Amino acid sequence: MSDMRKFAGLAGIATVVVLVVSFLLPGEPLMIDDPDADILAFFVDNRGRILLAQWLTFVSVIPAILFSATSSSDYVLPSGRIPCLQWRR
Repeated sequence: MSDMRKFAGLAGIATVVVLVVSFLLPGEPLMIDDPDADILAFFVDNRGRILLAQWLTFVSVIPAILFSATSSSDYVLPSGRIPCLQWRR
């Protein structure tokens, strides 16, 4: 297994882990029919966690791009063509 394929695997795993953490970090959201004061208190009390979750979601794009870039060579034919991008007549 080449180093680039290992790197692609680690980047894919990192993407999934960071996204799962960012979705679980803020906690359970309130329901739509909860009082306005409770909803406001939720966002005020969890402001740091919500901002961290949004930052992690943004950062997860970096390993996702690395995963896509390093694993895209697996889909190129020996002729240099990419099968999914060929036009058929």
